[in-house]
Amino acid sequence: MRRFVAVPVAKAKTSSRAVLLTGWARRYRLADAAMVDFQKIFLQAVAETQGALILSRVEEALAKNDVAGAEAAIDWQQFERELGALQNPVHDLMTESGKLATEDLNKLGFKLLFDIINPRAVAWARDRVGNLIREVSEGTRQAIRQLIAAALERGGHPYDTARRIRQYIGLTERQMRALDNYWERLSIEGLPARRVDEMVDAYARRLLRDRAKLIARTETIQAAAEGARESWRQAVDAGLLREDEWEREWITTEDDRTCEVCLAMDGKRAPINGAYENGSGGPTLHPACRCTEGLRRKEV
Repeated sequence: MRRFVAVPVAKAKTSSRAVLLTGWARRYRLADAAMVDFQKIFLQAVAETQGALILSRVEEALAKNDVAGAEAAIDWQQFERELGALQNPVHDLMTESGKLATEDLNKLGFKLLFDIINPRAVAWARDRVGNLIREVSEGTRQAIRQLIAAALERGGHPYDTARRIRQYIGLTERQMRALDNYWERLSIEGLPARRVDEMVDAYARRLLRDRAKLIARTETIQAAAEGARESWRQAVDAGLLREDEWEREWITTEDDRTCEVCLAMDGKRAPINGAYENGSGGPTLHPACRCTEGLRRKEV
């Protein structure tokens, strides 16, 4: 793994050396510490929505081959409200990361306080969580819609299908297919129905935990990265950081889990208020992306 150390100097203008300023290790620790809370919020949203689902309503709709009615029995508004609880943790994590980045800037002789109520920062947290809610909710709804149709086509007791729909809430389409395939394999093996139900329930819980962990990892790293970027933008706004003197540099975590796309971005540069050559505003590139970035003085 590449390691960069912030090099403090008395005043930014006194050095023409390229100085990479990054608190990425500390930002990672912040993101790691927030993981548990993010996962809890997601799992709680799923549990509350599953608990409010009335299986008899789903069963009745399925008995009539009513896909829309079966889907409507799920309280998606409640699901979205529960997920909305992520907004405060996202904003708090971004703020703490921004404060760390501001501390690093001040090591270079700047005098800056991170503005936690900056409208741009507040809007980012709101929009980020809003986009996540739409992505998770609509993705789950579409997948459930497709799998309900498939279940109706192949037959089966409506009550059994209704129970499986409850298990689908919060999962990706790929995870739902895996759960279905697992159920079919166990059924073919001739295990007692009660044992099959127990094993499928356990597998569904594991898939849901994996989903929660993936979302938490992605959103915590993204919030931590945005906090640093917001700190740099605020320094530019205050006239303390000159965009013609400083730029951002992409830092890829290099190990056996690094994807080729992220590896190709390592060391790439972008303006403080601009985009990288791949068109992104900065890490993260994909779910569970571990990339980060630092602030580098342009080489003279």
